[in-house]
Amino acid sequence: MFQHRGLAAKIAALTEDLEELRSEKNLLLASLEYTEEDATVKFQKDIAAMEQNLKRLEEQEQKYSAELNVALNEYAVLRERAQGVDPVQLYVARQTIRPKLEQDVMCHLQKIYGERYSHIMMERSKRSVALRLHEADEQGCYQKTTLQRSNKQAHHDEGERLNYSQYFAMKLAQQVVLCYSLCYNIICVSVKSNKEI
Repeated sequence: MFQHRGLAAKIAALTEDLEELRSEKNLLLASLEYTEEDATVKFQKDIAAMEQNLKRLEEQEQKYSAELNVALNEYAVLRERAQGVDPVQLYVARQTIRPKLEQDVMCHLQKIYGERYSHIMMERSKRSVALRLHEADEQGCYQKTTLQRSNKQAHHDEGERLNYSQYFAMKLAQQVVLCYSLCYNIICVSVKSNKEI
């Protein structure tokens, strides 16, 4: 008799647990918009689609990273070629040209990404590129050279040097904004990959 009551209590507890699990299962299926009949098939298809998207995003990230490395290498080559150019004129010319190019690349990215465009991620891209290109060092060099020149006047053929400076400034600024764009794409793909997981 005692054994019968004990088994009945265990059956009642297990039945209650089973009902709770069914209820939780139905809530999960409803939240995933699955019916009980097609849950297994749809779930497997969704997992396969997510894995495919993740693979595609990883490929995009690798592609953009490779393009960014190429752009950074081209920038380094241009910087090397610009060694003979007056650093102050080059810096001033770049700072004059760059805002327009930055605005153009931001508009281009806004068109591509639409409502998903993020000013925060753009600023993150700019900081990342600035660190990779050691732009703080360049600004320090500009300030140091300007201070030295204010103490003594240099006489050079400014017209020819200015044109050469503007040429390299344009090329360098173009590479920088290309790096911004690529870095932005990498960040977006990385964020999207993390959301897929």
